[in-house]
Amino acid sequence: MLHKKAPRSGLTQMYLDHKILRKKQRSSQCCGVSSDGSAWRGYSAVWDSDWLRAELSPVTRRGEGGFLLSQLLTVTEMMNPARFSAFTNRDHMKDFRRYLALKYIQYLVLPSTNIIVTLLGLFASLYVTLILMSPSVSRKSTAVFICNIARADTLVVGSIFSAMIQHVIKSNMLLSSFQSTLRQNFQIANIHISSLLLSCVSLEAFLITFLPAETRHIRTVRSARVVSKIIWITVITECFFYQMECVKELGISSLSIHKKIVFLLNFCFGATNLLKSFIYPIGLVLRVFNVYLFYKIYFRPLP
Repeated sequence: MLHKKAPRSGLTQMYLDHKILRKKQRSSQCCGVSSDGSAWRGYSAVWDSDWLRAELSPVTRRGEGGFLLSQLLTVTEMMNPARFSAFTNRDHMKDFRRYLALKYIQYLVLPSTNIIVTLLGLFASLYVTLILMSPSVSRKSTAVFICNIARADTLVVGSIFSAMIQHVIKSNMLLSSFQSTLRQNFQIANIHISSLLLSCVSLEAFLITFLPAETRHIRTVRSARVVSKIIWITVITECFFYQMECVKELGISSLSIHKKIVFLLNFCFGATNLLKSFIYPIGLVLRVFNVYLFYKIYFRPLP
């Protein structure tokens, strides 16, 4: 007595039909024609209701979730960023060297930056930020310094925004003076943070060249992050003292302020004058320091 084959369930039959459909798609894409003999229409043929069976159409009554999930996985695989190997597998060290060279020229070579160099620096920082987001870039201490240099350029955007606000409220002398000082402080913070971080990069390159094994425990990602935070906090504190000069223009004696607050404001004014007297010598020392390090690195005698 022959046993009748158990009928397949609707879901199993739909799965088998779907596998047959994918084989037809692959064969039609390879040979250049569709299953009905017409010209090849690419991926758009998948969605033609006359080419698909009714139960495999995107508008289905049963199994719609499985079909749409398979199509979603196919599209996700096509949109995978790892497929763009031309960008992820290229040597980004050359891009980092060009970026650092541009920043050295912008902050440590030119006496004052102009609008063209500033815009070039902004676009370069945006490009470097995109590179640092790539998984192929190693997370080392130098990458931490470069990331903070790129972040420092966001202060330029704050300076431009403050200049726009100052132009709008120029009728109010008090607010206009506050915005003018704020714009200058954004520029000062950008220059000082970038200069100090570039000096850290030069020092790290010097240590890698001459003392690689002795300084391995110092040249870590954690140390780079700590140094970067110290630089940011120091420069922000400096700019805070500069911003307090707006209160000095109002006249402390004309304001009914407590004596302790007046003493604190006078201390800030004195600290501001002291900082301004040290800014030029510190900038000159940083320039000489970087020139010396580059001389020792690139003009060292060959072994």
